[in-house]
Amino acid sequence: MTTSLRVLTYNVQMRSWAMEVGAQGSLTPYTSVEKRAKTIAARILTSPQQYDVLCFQEVFDEDGRDALVTALEGAYPHSIRKSDADGMAVVTEIAFGVAAFSAVVPGGAALAIVAGAIGTLGLVFGTNKFEDSGLMLFSKLPFDNIPVPQDLRDATEARGISLPASIPATAFEMFSESGGDDAFAAKGVLYARLLRGDGRPIHLLTSHTQADTTALVAAHAVTRRIQLEQAFNLLSKMAGNVRESEVLLCGDLNVDGVKHRDGYGAEWTALFDKAGSHFTEDLLDAWTREQCPGEIAPGRTLLAEDFDRGITAQVERLDYAVRSRGPSTDRLLLQHMCIAYDVATSGPAPTAYTSDHSPVRIDLDVDRPFASVLTAEPLPVDASGNATSIRPGADATASGLLVEGQMHWYRIQERGAYNIQLTEGAPRVQLHVYTADNLSAPVIPFTTLDDAGPLDNAGQTRFALPTAPFYLRVSLPDRRGEAHYGLRVHRFGGTGPRDAIPLLRGITEFGEANTSGPHSNDDPSTPFNEFDSVWYIAAFDTEPDGSLHVTSTVLVSSETRAFGVLVLGRAPGGGFERMDERRADAEVTATASYDRPLTGYILVRREGRNFKASTFQVTLRSDISYLYGNPANPASHAGKLAQLFCRDETNGTFGSEWGSDDIQVNVSVNGRTRVHIPNSDDLEFDDDARRDLPQVDLVRYTGAAEFELVELDDLSPVDRASVLIPSFDALHSGDAAIEGNASGILVQFTVIFDPADDEDDDDDGIYDLTVTVSPEPPRHA
Repeated sequence: MTTSLRVLTYNVQMRSWAMEVGAQGSLTPYTSVEKRAKTIAARILTSPQQYDVLCFQEVFDEDGRDALVTALEGAYPHSIRKSDADGMAVVTEIAFGVAAFSAVVPGGAALAIVAGAIGTLGLVFGTNKFEDSGLMLFSKLPFDNIPVPQDLRDATEARGISLPASIPATAFEMFSESGGDDAFAAKGVLYARLLRGDGRPIHLLTSHTQADTTALVAAHAVTRRIQLEQAFNLLSKMAGNVRESEVLLCGDLNVDGVKHRDGYGAEWTALFDKAGSHFTEDLLDAWTREQCPGEIAPGRTLLAEDFDRGITAQVERLDYAVRSRGPSTDRLLLQHMCIAYDVATSGPAPTAYTSDHSPVRIDLDVDRPFASVLTAEPLPVDASGNATSIRPGADATASGLLVEGQMHWYRIQERGAYNIQLTEGAPRVQLHVYTADNLSAPVIPFTTLDDAGPLDNAGQTRFALPTAPFYLRVSLPDRRGEAHYGLRVHRFGGTGPRDAIPLLRGITEFGEANTSGPHSNDDPSTPFNEFDSVWYIAAFDTEPDGSLHVTSTVLVSSETRAFGVLVLGRAPGGGFERMDERRADAEVTATASYDRPLTGYILVRREGRNFKASTFQVTLRSDISYLYGNPANPASHAGKLAQLFCRDETNGTFGSEWGSDDIQVNVSVNGRTRVHIPNSDDLEFDDDARRDLPQVDLVRYTGAAEFELVELDDLSPVDRASVLIPSFDALHSGDAAIEGNASGILVQFTVIFDPADDEDDDDDGIYDLTVTVSPEPPRHA
């Protein structure tokens, strides 16, 4: 078995019927739990990621629990199916083949008692807990076993019950403190000691701590601190020396771990960045300390300030991997941690409602050189081992051996346009490119209409990277055996159409022409003069139906006044057409206007034959912007799933909020509807409800796009509310921006029904939309 370990943690929001009655304010609530459970299980089983351990939180509904068990038990034979208020955890263990009850008994030993023994042993007492903990665990790794004390075996034998000689090393402890609605559930922490492929144990815990309401964020910080201390105490009891144990605590901790503009929040800081805290000194927040932005240590290069904030629930990071700082030798390395979009949604058939949280994937393996983002190998390196930049037109190569689940990360220090491809190892070995601001959704290749098929098949996999450093991840997804790989990186030099440098919108490129002769030659088959030009390429994208008129401008500037510009357009299969041409000057602006998609070529031409002028600047801008909402779509630039969050329901008849809001969504451009999402059971909203909107993906607009919500309550008049989403340029540095870079930003807008500035002075329904806005066109298939 591989030495690597791949864990999925997921708050699946599978509330029971009674919980939905309270949430929806209806005696006939809509519940989609069983359907969603089957969808989640199917995505896990068909995912190429091949998860070893699954940790679920908020599985309160019995139909959802049964659906998960039925679908997953074949692939995950070791499972903990239920953890409840009586201190018991229902365990299925392949060695026994029977249901058993696991309990922490006096002395701290974890014991499992076969079904039927509970009443005899008197371990169940009255409780005011109407729900269990909602925690489940499925594992391909076996449980470690511990012996059953002989006196307990003798005591049960006298009652006609035979206990096995050993039982799984599992435990569940209910939290002593809880508040609000959480007080009615047996929330706690679930523990299992699992045996890795090399026979070493890992102490795995999962938990779902006290939740806050939107109106009272951080109100229960003290309760959470007590709960997490209780979790640490259980870990200490089961593992002994925590610092020298391999520990992973994952789950929804309900502590916002996002670094906002004014820094990390007080609750996160008190837990994960304060002397004396077990979660600072003995444990660590893996996302922040081991990946984004990282912790200073030898051989590490921390991520820059635009690092990925790791948002898992609207605009907060609530879902964690907490790791031990030890053991001091042979500690597992965090190779990669990211949003598991393979489970959260899908490209061809996205769902509006899978959960209100995003699942998180955690990849661990033995510590090897260059196996994580922070220890990425600089590429290329000179003979002394110092990083050097790849000059335009130059190549860099690398090769290596991947063993089982090993990843090898490379770091390129300078932004620009690159051809990046595997020369050996594919398809078993896979290559993905990431920017520091999004370590979950790989960068999609840069394409234009000239690219008839997948660019890597043509040997021209283009990447235009807006920021640096950026990262290449080489991995072996099946994690079996070993595989050699070869990697080649070419930086485009602009010597002709095949070597044209991709241009991103709004990012100034610093061009350099050859000074030993012409940079390119003229093509005699065209009526244009391409002699001594630096070639750039861009997608002149617009609506294929001709309904959107787009203007792009190219600005070229140089101190030598030696560079002019020629802008060409080409339709698929057609020849070049001149769109604009400007003679050399200190600053030259050319314009291309179009209402049909074209491949654009921008030729920065050097005038004169002495070839001495070498440097210039070129910037492309377009008045078109894009809404993206589905990272699973291979054409999309979405940084995160688009989401709609209900802060406050609309008021129904006589001002009542009984029942859910029946929402439909329209997105319009210039009065024409581009996206219509009809109301469905998945678009029923109550206070604090979140739904994904992956259908709001690839909306082209100039000026502004209108996002409209329509409330279709059966008894009240139809209510409408909308917000205008400005262009990318207007949003890039505004208050709506949450995170991102020059190629795309996650923004949030508030949509208010009957806003308070009207005559009745009463907001009536408040929703928050988060969506990615980008200046970059979609990838062409």
